[in-house]
Formats: sequence, C-alpha cells, structure tokens
Amino acid sequence: MELITDRTILIPISIEIIDAVSNGTLNEYYHNEEWPENDLKEAFPVFKELLKENGIDGFNLWLIVDKKNNQIIGSAGYIGRPDNEGNIEIGFGIIPSKRKSGFCNESVKALIEWGLSHDEVISIIAQCGKSNIASKKTIIKLGFEYIGEEDDLLTWKYERH
Repeated sequence: MELITDRTILIPISIEIIDAVSNGTLNEYYHNEEWPENDLKEAFPVFKELLKENGIDGFNLWLIVDKKNNQIIGSAGYIGRPDNEGNIEIGFGIIPSKRKSGFCNESVKALIEWGLSHDEVISIIAQCGKSNIASKKTIIKLGFEYIGEEDDLLTWKYERH
C-alpha cells in the first residue's frame, strides 16, 4: 500500500522501520539526518502499539518520501482507526529543509483523500499549537474549518462533502 503524489510517495510505517529508526539502522535508501524530529521519536511507541493491534491498515503513521532522491522528508498520518462518530485525527510534519515547498500540503491532501475513501470516516480532526503558524496555514489551506481552542491547542475539522 502506498499513495503517490506529483513529488512524493507515502508509505505506511512498519514496526521494522520504527525499530530501524530507533536503533539507528534505517536503510540508507530512505535515511535522512533531519528525520525524525524528537517529538515524533517520542511518539513511536504509540504508533508501534497501533501496528501491533491493527497491523498496517493505513490508520497510522505514513512516511513522506521525496521521489527525486528517495529520502524521507517527513511523515503524516492518523492516530488510530475512526472513533464511534467516524472521526479520525491527523498529524503531519516536514523536515526543516523542505518546509515552505508545498510538500506537506501535497502529501496531506493525498492522505485526507485516502481517509475519506473509507465509508466509516465522516470527518478528520487536526490540532496544532496556537503559535504553530505554519501548521495553521497548512490546515486552513487544506480546507479544514476551525472548531475551537483548549489549553493553547487549536482544533480543526474536515468533513466529508
């Protein structure tokens, strides 16, 4: 399973990739010194547990790979399967040297389309810190609607049309 955009390939993460990143043996084919950022590394145990529970079902982390050089330039994904109301939460991040190049928007758009292609998904939730201007711009550009704020965390929603 993979998603292909004009400039990227999105590949669902596996336990093997998480382990390789964690122990520093990630295949040079994908290796990038800038990825993963520390906050993503800290979340790896959560993604690993989701993989153990659900397998590679797409409702987890996806690697964003630059087609030009086959390096990982970021990641995006869902934090688990849809809840009882049909909501899934999405998160994303691009390495600093590839920001402001449209890679994030292009890749996350493909992932939104993938998520909404599943009948059980009614809406997608995105959250970002109040001071995270870049993420806010991406979320708005992708068509999410602002629904509220709690503890400096802004929440947005993208509903099936």
